[in-house]
Amino acid sequence: MIAATDKEVTVIESAERNRKISSYLGFAVKSGAVVFGLDGIKNGGPAIALILADNALSDKSKKEITFLSGKKNTPAFFVDNLPDIVKKENVKVVSVKNKNLAIQIMECLKASGGQE
Repeated sequence: MIAATDKEVTVIESAERNRKISSYLGFAVKSGAVVFGLDGIKNGGPAIALILADNALSDKSKKEITFLSGKKNTPAFFVDNLPDIVKKENVKVVSVKNKNLAIQIMECLKASGGQE
């Protein structure tokens, strides 16, 4: 996984972390606090608390997500195998609107070496 905020990049990998993040994202999906896709993030308004994107995205998409992260003052993390974490095929970008769930996900990322 690569955490990208303020152009700092850290490589991280952890199966346990992914299970925890998957659980938190499951709660967010069930409560309607997740927006899928880059267009959803663009139109999601200021309510977005966290952006997760698949590390397999093109450089152009990564730059756009990093730009949107700064514009919306929202942390963004690039992770390996996001579709497996979200348990949905072809998902490349997810945003979490619930601030408390976003905090828990970020704590998992930071505990495994990620940077906000």
